[in-house]
Amino acid sequence: MTLYIDPRPAVGDTDARPLAIRAAEALDNHVLDSVKNLDQTDVSLYPLAPLYDGFQLGRALWDFRPRSLTVMHKPRVIAAPAVRGVRLSAELTRPMPSAVASLAQPLLDVPHNLDGGLCTRVEGVGDADRHRLALIIDLINDGHVVPNALHVARTGQVHLPRTGRHTGYVLGPTPHDDGDSCAATVVIQTRTDSLDEASPDAFEAVARTIYQTWREARAEWERTIGHDDIETRIFIAAPLAIAIALGWVLHNEAAVHVVHHVRALTGSTRRDPA
Repeated sequence: MTLYIDPRPAVGDTDARPLAIRAAEALDNHVLDSVKNLDQTDVSLYPLAPLYDGFQLGRALWDFRPRSLTVMHKPRVIAAPAVRGVRLSAELTRPMPSAVASLAQPLLDVPHNLDGGLCTRVEGVGDADRHRLALIIDLINDGHVVPNALHVARTGQVHLPRTGRHTGYVLGPTPHDDGDSCAATVVIQTRTDSLDEASPDAFEAVARTIYQTWREARAEWERTIGHDDIETRIFIAAPLAIAIALGWVLHNEAAVHVVHHVRALTGSTRRDPA
């Protein structure tokens, strides 16, 4: 059975629910209408969405529990077929056996600070921002992702210094509004030119490694500042399947937010009203 779901609102539609939630509800309703036993049904999801919406879709899919739910991955090579990306299951949240961790190790680089910890403190950040942690993920090997994300995380400024060019990240009500800073950063980068050649098992190992790294980094920053009221901001450039998987495992973490990146804004300059 094949289902096509397009949650875009029709003209005059006043439904204010996020598109990701509408998509998840439509998937749930269509499958329940079409199959007798959801717990005996295997579902493969072929998603097409911005990463921000993909993360929200992952969160919304938490309550949708077929026997298996697999998020497919479409390689960037145009003619390449979609392959298994990440299977959404409780395994994603469990500690990894060494054999699983070894699959992600050659694909990921997780830099440590001078003391051997994960969190790098941002100097000059005020007390009001000490609780804010930035998790920066670059799995597409783009040389601009990490520097731009670090600039936005450390300063709260969405424009680059000197050039005034927009980073593409949106922190405020309008695209050119600045926002709050983060007091600590954690960077995860790919060691390869592309994850497209990784095996499905390695794809899942990457998702699990990111999740475990975030848990360890949050605990480390809690110890550093002396309380557990930590807000995480995620700056992510990755395959969509990874973003959906992160949304799924972080479904109940209200203090975790993905920073919206609008590609069309990248490189633009502020236009002040005359």
